[in-house]
Amino acid sequence: MNLIIHCKTTHYIPNIMKALKGGSAWFLYNAFPETKLNYKVSLWEQKYCIATEIRNWIKWFSGIGM
Repeated sequence: MNLIIHCKTTHYIPNIMKALKGGSAWFLYNAFPETKLNYKVSLWEQKYCIATEIRNWIKWFSGIGM
């Protein structure tokens, strides 16, 4: 999954990722409680990638689907 977030440079990226991952896991587990049995530790991996210059990546990634 790719997610592009536009935020100020003053935002602390790990807090943003914690909110996204924690909030989405909470929502999914509440909506589908049976899935929680399949995930013993965590729904999300602890890893994430951050790119500060994304324009070239978007151009490259957009060309893949063509």
